[in-house]
Amino acid sequence: MKDKIIIHSKYQMIQTLENFNEEKIYLVKNIVNNQKYLLQSLDLSLITPEEINHIREKIELIKNIAKQSENNQRFPSLVDVFDEKKAIVIIYEKFGGNNLQNILNSRQLWTELEAVNYLYYLLESLDLIHRENLVHQIIKPQNLTINNQQIFINSYGKLSNLKSSLMETVTLEDKLYIAPEQIRGKIKISSDIYALGMVIISLVTGKNILSLEEDDTGKIIWSEGEKLTANFIQIIDKMIAYQTQNRYNNCQEVMADIAKFFPQRVSEKSLDYSTENIAHYTPTEIIIPTEKEEFSQEENYSNSSYLNPTEYVDSNNSNQKEKEIIVNDTELINAEDDIKSLLPLAEEYLSEESKSFSARIDSQNQREISNDNTVSNSSSLLPYSEHKFNLIRQIKTPRGILISFIICILIIFSFSWLKSYLYQKKVESLITEIQSYYEQENFDECIALINSNTVQSLPIANSLTDEFLGKCWLGLAEIQAVDGNFAEAINIAIQINRDSSDYERARQFIDDWSEQLFLEAKILCQTNSELSLIEEKLMPIPESSKWKKDALNLLDQCENNTNNNQVIPLCPGPLCPE
Repeated sequence: MKDKIIIHSKYQMIQTLENFNEEKIYLVKNIVNNQKYLLQSLDLSLITPEEINHIREKIELIKNIAKQSENNQRFPSLVDVFDEKKAIVIIYEKFGGNNLQNILNSRQLWTELEAVNYLYYLLESLDLIHRENLVHQIIKPQNLTINNQQIFINSYGKLSNLKSSLMETVTLEDKLYIAPEQIRGKIKISSDIYALGMVIISLVTGKNILSLEEDDTGKIIWSEGEKLTANFIQIIDKMIAYQTQNRYNNCQEVMADIAKFFPQRVSEKSLDYSTENIAHYTPTEIIIPTEKEEFSQEENYSNSSYLNPTEYVDSNNSNQKEKEIIVNDTELINAEDDIKSLLPLAEEYLSEESKSFSARIDSQNQREISNDNTVSNSSSLLPYSEHKFNLIRQIKTPRGILISFIICILIIFSFSWLKSYLYQKKVESLITEIQSYYEQENFDECIALINSNTVQSLPIANSLTDEFLGKCWLGLAEIQAVDGNFAEAINIAIQINRDSSDYERARQFIDDWSEQLFLEAKILCQTNSELSLIEEKLMPIPESSKWKKDALNLLDQCENNTNNNQVIPLCPGPLCPE
């Protein structure tokens, strides 16, 4: 029994809180005074020597953070550290109070202002470990505790960076608090910011995050029907952005936006430290459209500063903006030459008329000079206003009207041709860029570009999407499959639309990957593994796959085997050894 396990002759195990292959976190109690603690244990036999050295360095950093935290109660204090040959064991104090998962289960949701205050406080806490280049990795409601209106982070996070142990042992719901890049084994500081944003969504909306939908770009749709301000929604959206380049880089950037848009937040418990990481950070500008602001389609093509009202503008981080297709000076010069070649008819009409008009003006000037002896030789030309009057009078003649009409038609035609020319160049450039991303296997960039306003605002957006988006999704899925992540590969490939030219190929791949998951689950069943692991292995197989029925049958079979393999105790009894 777990409750009989005694660790270091001092701590008795009560409950397993986190269970990774090489790393576990338990709730324990001191057998002398019954005081409860958290125990974090690492099995060094499952970790490489290089990773072990890295973990020991982390522990030294954690000791320093714990000392800093003694006065402000951000993280638990370290009670004991046992560094042995086969294992490293760390004992933390356990905070009193209620964790956020219990609060969420009881439907005690936060108001927006409460969420802002708690979020700011947690960002300050996370920043303490991020400054040491540590990433928590397991930010979720169960690991955050509230006591007397203060919120704490229960531990210093996962010490090992092994990808497989994290993804194979957490629950399906916990995975939704894990950033997309972390699932792929790329751990960043902004991964914690993503997880914290998902926690805030849970506590503000009360929605089951398993039920939240995503759009084609991976953006989570969570704020529909919620009475929240645009500032709050867009800060959280930026925290949980699918692409890391569209997400906040560090906690201090989020805090800067909160300070700008929510100056009324409670801040008397905030830490007093320098903000060197945001010395050059310009707070996000949140653009809210007004009724008077209207943009024509022509303005959308020609004005590269146009943004969708829901997008962020970061003036200090221009590489986060959508890529705009710019026509260079050489192309404009060539276009201008082409336009000039279209005007010979106008020049032919204007040449003769200009000579005739100039001759009449000169004749009239000479007559007026001879009749007025007071006019000096320097005034031999008519005043500008008189020339203008004569020009208007000439335009009003039938011949002048015809010439003016022809010129107007040519100008309109020229601008129409120029617009068509630039549009064609823009489309060609976009297609080239998309093909380049696909050939270089930059599938994330390929998907982001296709779903961007730059492409979706084009009249041929549907054609481009049907032709290229499926290819990029499938390419991304194949990368996951090569790494053995068949469940993630299926989740990606299933997003491919029926109208895509790659839809049938995607279905075939999904069936192949579903078969692999089925075979892996079958092995787990044969080795009498836990039923929950088998169920989790089979869950990604979609209803549309031909392997779904076999998966359900296998699950029933494994469940029956589990029930039939009950252990019959020998003692007490006649077969019990003395």
